[in-house]
Amino acid sequence: MSVFRLERYALQLRAETFTEDTPIPEDALEALASTRLLVSGKGAAWFLRRIAYLWCGALLDTRCNTLLLPVMAQVREMDTALAELLGRRNRECGWGLDEGFFTERLESGACLVLLEGLEEGPRRVRGAVESYPRCRYLVTSGADDRDAGSGEDRFDFGGPQARRVVIHRQGV
Repeated sequence: MSVFRLERYALQLRAETFTEDTPIPEDALEALASTRLLVSGKGAAWFLRRIAYLWCGALLDTRCNTLLLPVMAQVREMDTALAELLGRRNRECGWGLDEGFFTERLESGACLVLLEGLEEGPRRVRGAVESYPRCRYLVTSGADDRDAGSGEDRFDFGGPQARRVVIHRQGV
């Protein structure tokens, strides 16, 4: 029997991110083709968690270590570099991954980085994007506007690959 080394990690992330099985809006699905996506509005957190859940399902179904690895974090938790935060969680949760696993994946661009709460630290998000520019990013902002910050804290992915979408959901 072969061992899929990401199984514990993917199972935990999928369990943490399950949300109701509501269809994803078409414009949001199209926006996922972007390598940099900022999602705001009342449905932003739901969208991020739904994508994490679906991506982990695909990872578990294929049992393939070469797919983009979904890594999720709350921006408010990012008091250290993203790789360090994930390494610490690896030890705490017993995922059994090598010490440098997340650093290697992030540096090579083999991750879909899902960050929740841009308004809680635009500089932290900017630092992650600058540290790991080869990764794909999906970042949420609880703010309902498209600016996601103001003044020097204003966050902009920049470049032609950047996209923004607003998701509104009833009852959120």
